[in-house]
Amino acid sequence: MPSKTSRSNQKGFAMISLMISIMVMMALAALAAGAWSAAVYEASAQSTGKYLLTVRGAVVNALSRHHEALTLVDTSGAPAGTYPTAPAWAKFTGDKTSISVLDLKQSGFLPNDFPAYPPMGRSVMISLSRTPGICPGAGCEITAFVYTCWPISKQRVRSGIDTTTCQSTPANQNFDGNLVGKAVEATDGFGGSNTNNPAIVNGALFNFSAADIGLPAASPGHLVVAASLNSTMFNQFVRQGDSRNVYLNNQLEAQGNISSHKGFRAITSYDPGSSCDTNGATGLSTKETVVMCKSGTWFELTSQTVTVARYALNGEAVPAPSCPGQHLIPFTYATLQSADVTLKGTDIDVQGALTGTIRGTGQVSAAGSVSVSGTFTGSANSTAASTIHVAQTADVVNNVLQITPNGLKAKALIIQGCKAF
Repeated sequence: MPSKTSRSNQKGFAMISLMISIMVMMALAALAAGAWSAAVYEASAQSTGKYLLTVRGAVVNALSRHHEALTLVDTSGAPAGTYPTAPAWAKFTGDKTSISVLDLKQSGFLPNDFPAYPPMGRSVMISLSRTPGICPGAGCEITAFVYTCWPISKQRVRSGIDTTTCQSTPANQNFDGNLVGKAVEATDGFGGSNTNNPAIVNGALFNFSAADIGLPAASPGHLVVAASLNSTMFNQFVRQGDSRNVYLNNQLEAQGNISSHKGFRAITSYDPGSSCDTNGATGLSTKETVVMCKSGTWFELTSQTVTVARYALNGEAVPAPSCPGQHLIPFTYATLQSADVTLKGTDIDVQGALTGTIRGTGQVSAAGSVSVSGTFTGSANSTAASTIHVAQTADVVNNVLQITPNGLKAKALIIQGCKAF
């Protein structure tokens, strides 16, 4: 049977073991709580990155839809419905402006139930800037960045804040480098930060001054996401109302009509009469005339262009037309439209047989000539062999219309233009 002293010693060891177990459990609990807390903060940082990534998608959609308004292109002459109605913020003046998440929600680019602000960084703003001095123009671009107003830190933002402006960063909003890294990691390569140098924002796609988007020079740890169209495949697609020159490297087909407000231009140089392989195709010839492919051969649809068609009287001036271009020469045609001529002398040639009776007196000379004096009574009848020949022509000589022989009412149709050679 154990002694009383032995039993007391066992109780002492049991108490020590229990205390050690409690201390170990408390230490493990503290470690677990710390790990759980770190996981919560990291999840919040990643959610912040995804939040900015969603806003970025809305900005890219807005820039694409209202690109002409943002780049100051004049669309007043376009047919109704060609361009969507742009919100007021898309028509900003100057080179720079800032919009909020609320602006995107009110314009329909974000759903109404989209959160007003991210888990970290207080609120989000969007910086828009035009290429200075060349908008509108071929080189005009819109640069866009989405950024948090405050650094990424463990301090949470209370509800009810004004999310349409960025307030100054409080002194207690010290950024957490680990959380900034988690947030940038969640932006799929579009994000960056001014963590290393508060005056410079850098990421995989950009490196610029923090002041360019309005970040304070002494406030590191902001999350920034690129949302410009040049960071997307925007330039590879043709959109409704596109104002750019579009170049395709292959054929274009349309189920409906193709309309042009300025005309159709074919950049070809086919020899008329040469072979072709697409029946019905049209183009320009080496003479700058319109040709069409018919049965495997290029045929000229017309080689002459009429510029003047009018009536003229005999003796009227007919100046030669002016034909611009190296493949055009002028032409003038005159065709008789109204005959009014008195025939005399050799203008009349009557042939045929005459019948009747001649009475009178006369004589025949030794040379065989007949001389008759007196009067002729009788009749002359035309036969099938009888003819009257009228010789009248119209021509332009030395820029003057000449109708020969002329009559007071004689007219000619003058046709002038240019023909290819």
